[in-house]
Amino acid sequence: MNSEPHFSIKRSLTTEAKVALVFGITSVILSLLGSLALYVNMDIQPGEIKGPHPWISTIGEYFRIGGFYGCLASVLVSFIALFTGIFNKPRLLNVASGCLGLIIAYIAMIIFTETISRSRHAAGEFNSIRSLGYTLKKYNEEHNGRNPQAINWCDELIAFDTNSSNEMRKGYIKNDEELSDFAFNANLSEMKLAELPKDVVFLFETKLAKNPAGGSELMSTNNHPAKGCFVLFGDMHVEFVRVEDFNNLRWKP
Repeated sequence: MNSEPHFSIKRSLTTEAKVALVFGITSVILSLLGSLALYVNMDIQPGEIKGPHPWISTIGEYFRIGGFYGCLASVLVSFIALFTGIFNKPRLLNVASGCLGLIIAYIAMIIFTETISRSRHAAGEFNSIRSLGYTLKKYNEEHNGRNPQAINWCDELIAFDTNSSNEMRKGYIKNDEELSDFAFNANLSEMKLAELPKDVVFLFETKLAKNPAGGSELMSTNNHPAKGCFVLFGDMHVEFVRVEDFNNLRWKP
């Protein structure tokens, strides 16, 4: 008994649709890992490390780069999947998969851009307060080893080095040349830098003001909501200090 050959058609996602989903999901995971690395880096306890951890930062950067290129690949393949899905059954499923790949890629891009924005913001704050520390050290060297007066420390520093006006602000605003995002520990006014304890607070983040000087009452977490702020200590090292550790800081020499 002869039987006619039976041909079965296996309906499944096209290769492009599968690749688009894989790239999209991978880019989201890498972007999230990059964001997590940044979060961990900005949540290090005082004394554990001086400034942002280079190892964590490097890993986070690789994750973010991988997420970015994965996102681009997902967008490209998703468009191809949309086109090929029109001509391959099941059409609706393939087209829907291409659209889903685009949505996932969009989510990954949002995570990526937000992480980059936070990373650059944090790096800018760290570099600004560290640069101010170098300028204060040079100021000391040419002023008998002493700090400027707390009451007008910004004015004295700008008169000494005009570039310090840019270091005082994390975001450059032309009309704010004399304002600072960092405050001076008033207890260290005109003290000799060489005599400062290494763990005493020297500079710290505060609200934008003219010649801000004082103590813990001026500390601000506006740039890192409810997390903490960057602090420059007496030995010129920078740490990110968490809110719960503010009370452990040393303010008097």
